[in-house]
Amino acid sequence: EVTVTATTADGSFEAECVINITVPVTGVELDKTSASINLGETLKLNAKVQPADADNQEVIWSVSDDSKATVENGLVTAIGGGEVVVTATTVDGDFEASCTVTVIVPVTGIELDITDVTIYVGDSLQLNASVIPEDATNQNVSWSVNEPGKATVENGLVKALAAGEVIVTVKSEDGNFEASCTLTIENVRAESIALDQAELSLPIGQSAKLNATILPNNTTNKNVLWSSSDDTVASVAADGTITALKAGNAVITATAEDSEGALTATCNVTVTTPVSGVELDKSEEELRVGETVQLTANVLPADADNKEIRWSVSDSSILSVEDGLVTALKGGEAYVNVATVDGNFQARCKVAVIVDATGVELDKTEETIQIGDTLQLNASVLPADATEKKVTWSVDDEE
Repeated sequence: EVTVTATTADGSFEAECVINITVPVTGVELDKTSASINLGETLKLNAKVQPADADNQEVIWSVSDDSKATVENGLVTAIGGGEVVVTATTVDGDFEASCTVTVIVPVTGIELDITDVTIYVGDSLQLNASVIPEDATNQNVSWSVNEPGKATVENGLVKALAAGEVIVTVKSEDGNFEASCTLTIENVRAESIALDQAELSLPIGQSAKLNATILPNNTTNKNVLWSSSDDTVASVAADGTITALKAGNAVITATAEDSEGALTATCNVTVTTPVSGVELDKSEEELRVGETVQLTANVLPADADNKEIRWSVSDSSILSVEDGLVTALKGGEAYVNVATVDGNFQARCKVAVIVDATGVELDKTEETIQIGDTLQLNASVLPADATEKKVTWSVDDEE
């Protein structure tokens, strides 16, 4: 403040003016530009008007969202979760400074939608966690199981691995609040068992595999126990492979291990004596056209179960055969074959069909030649297909 005085020249009179000189505001700062407080807590913000000697130091406080916070003389009170901007504005010049305040809603608890449940091995279950209060700022949680060999959990998705009791726990990152679910895991029990074959015939020494199907498909224990009613006739291995040991009958039983003997399926196995060969009572034979001969086949061994045989000839224009009865049709040579249905063992008989000569002809019946000349005569044995074509030559006068 200064006083300005005006005085007349003779000094008789004067007048004064009091002038007040003020320092204007050029800006404002807050001691914080960002801050975090919990719901219900308070935060004191301090505004610094610039310059420090500015005459008017008054500021007006405001918030961007009064549902989240209130402010009075720089004292911020958190009333709702979220982010709010607190602003200080100078009365002189409307200069502003702001602080972003994050109101944190702390976790006070956690809950699970399921606390006790029974599921089966192989099944999955989604557990849902609710952080309390629902508007808590930090919703992060972690999951764990007390028996990792029996179940796994990821983001609340539980997968049952083995029978037993498991405790699944969820924990809040904020506050370490916990909730748990007791999970009882049970095996999926077998309901039925079936074999792919109900009847089976095997020759001695042969093997075959039976396949068992246990339902439902997700049955936990799919093990099958195998047994034979007569191990001397047919044995059965742990994988369902049957081996025929001697002729006879045996019942193979498959039992679902899970059923404790209640579920079974059976296959009736007949063990047969296989054919080892076949013989004919003749290996060679001669017939004349129209003649027949009965061939007899002997299937080996004598106690072979399947003695069925099939007859055939190598040339059906020369021979025919039916049930071993061979008929000669025309001259020539052919084989009669017999084959077993079981094993296709074979034997054969060589049959020669003889055609007897009925006459002979010469290509010339009369001819004249001179002493010292030669003449070629040709003989034709009749009929043309006669077996023996040879002739002997002679003259009635060799002189």
